[in-house]
Amino acid sequence: MSVVGLDERPIPGRVAHARWTVPAESLALLRDRVELAVAGTSDDVSDQLLVSALHEAVQAFLQHDGDPRGAARQVAPWFERIGERQARLGEELPALIQHFQKARQATQRGLRDALGVALVGESLVQLRQSLMAYLDLLLQHAARGMERAHKTQQMSLSACRDHLIDALFDHTDESSLNYLARSVGLADDAYVPVIAIGGPLPAALLNHPDVLRRGSDTEAAVPASWCDEAAVASKNAQVVMGPKVRLGALNEAIGLTRCAARLLSGRTVIDSRSVVPCSDLLALLLVDANPVLVDLLATKHLGPLEAMGESRRAKLGGTLLDWLERGLPANQLARELQLPTQTVHSRLKTCRSIYEGVLDDPVQRLELVIALRAKVPGWRSAAA
Repeated sequence: MSVVGLDERPIPGRVAHARWTVPAESLALLRDRVELAVAGTSDDVSDQLLVSALHEAVQAFLQHDGDPRGAARQVAPWFERIGERQARLGEELPALIQHFQKARQATQRGLRDALGVALVGESLVQLRQSLMAYLDLLLQHAARGMERAHKTQQMSLSACRDHLIDALFDHTDESSLNYLARSVGLADDAYVPVIAIGGPLPAALLNHPDVLRRGSDTEAAVPASWCDEAAVASKNAQVVMGPKVRLGALNEAIGLTRCAARLLSGRTVIDSRSVVPCSDLLALLLVDANPVLVDLLATKHLGPLEAMGESRRAKLGGTLLDWLERGLPANQLARELQLPTQTVHSRLKTCRSIYEGVLDDPVQRLELVIALRAKVPGWRSAAA
C-alpha cells in the first residue's frame, strides 16, 4: 500500500472534538473488531503485542486530534516490532499487507457501529479517510521492521553484533538500534561513551567482553553499571566521559562526546584532569554544536560591539558575559573580577543602553549569552 496526496493538515476541529464525546467502550469495540480480523478468532493464544499496539494506535490517533502523520510517528516503534515479529514467524510482505487489508476492512465495517451517532455526515467521511491514511502509514512502519528483520536473519550472530556496533558509532535511529540489540541478545541497558585523547583507552577496558567498540582503541561504550573514572582513566591519554544513556540513544551520546573531545584536543578548553565528564562542558558544547546557528545569533545581537575597537569590544563584551552568566550585582562582580567598581558600573551602563530590550527578554537574553560565549574568547585574544 502507499499513501498518495494526503492533506498536510489535521482533520477539522469538529472531528477532533469527537474524542471527548465517543465513549471508551465504543473505541474498545472498534479495537476488538480489528484485532479479531487480523489475528483470527482463536482463543488459544493471546497476541499481547497486537493488543498493545492497537491500544497505543487508538490512543495516539486521539491524542493527535486525528492527524495520521503525528499519530503514526508516535506509535512507529510498536508497528516496526509487529513487522519484525512477522518476519521471525516466516512471513513475507504480501502476508503483512493482507493483515492490514483485513484491518482496513474491519475498520470500515465497524466504524459506524462503534461510533453510532457521535459522528455523522462530512465529519464521519473525514474521519474514515484519516483512519485509512493512518493504516497506510502504520503498514509502512511494519514493512520497514519486516525488511530490517529479513536482512538481519541473513547475517551470522557475529556479523549482526558488528553491524550493531557500527550503527552505534554512526547515525542510526533508535528503533533500528533496539532491534539489532535484541537480535544479538544485548539488553537495553545504560551505557557511557568514553573517548581518549592523545593515546588509547586502557587495554583492560578495551578487552572487556561487555564493552562495545569497533576498530578504534580510542572510542568505546562502557556499561554504566560499572563505569567510573577509575575504570576509564588512562596513563597515556586524557579521557572524556559522555552522558549515561540507554542503548537506543547511544549514538547521539557518542556524537556529543566526540564534540567534547574536539574541544579539549583543539585546546578550545583547557582542563588538566585525566578524566573530564561531558557534563562539565555543557555550555561550550551548546556553542560548538551548530556553528551556523551561533553565527546567526552573533549577527543578530553583536553588531554594535563588533563595530567598536578591539580593546573596547573585548572589555564590554567580556564584562557583559560575566555579568549575564554569574548573575551578580555590579559591585560584587567587580570584586570577583578584581576591577574598580566604577569601571564595571560604567561598562554595564553602556551595555544596558545597547541591549535595553534584549536584557529584559528571557529568550533574547539566552541568545545573547550564547553569542557572547562564542565570540568573547576571540575578542580577548585579539585585544591581548
